Amino acid sequence: MLGIEWPWQVLSVELEIGGRIPGRRPTGRSMYLIGTVRVSVQHSSSGKMRCPVCGASCVRHDHRARRWRYLDTMQFAMLVTALVPRAICVDETSFRRGRRE
Repeated sequence: MLGIEWPWQVLSVELEIGGRIPGRRPTGRSMYLIGTVRVSVQHSSSGKMRCPVCGASCVRHDHRARRWRYLDTMQFAMLVTALVPRAICVDETSFRRGRRE
């Protein structure tokens, strides 16, 4: 449903029913959601990293915890949490230091 592909994988899915969470219908009218679905995803440690700027293969630097709200599913709010990997690109680091021509 989320369209997650390798090297990402779903770690856990939790359903929390209760409470009234404000939401909107596609028509723009208000509605209340009846619960929350919390999905936790993780990047595989065996997956290679690519620099988002130059596309070169990179070394994984660390992870950054991120959380965002995905599209509502039926009458549930969907929250996704992930440890997003960050990479260090040797070529881009050299470029920022003025070593690249």
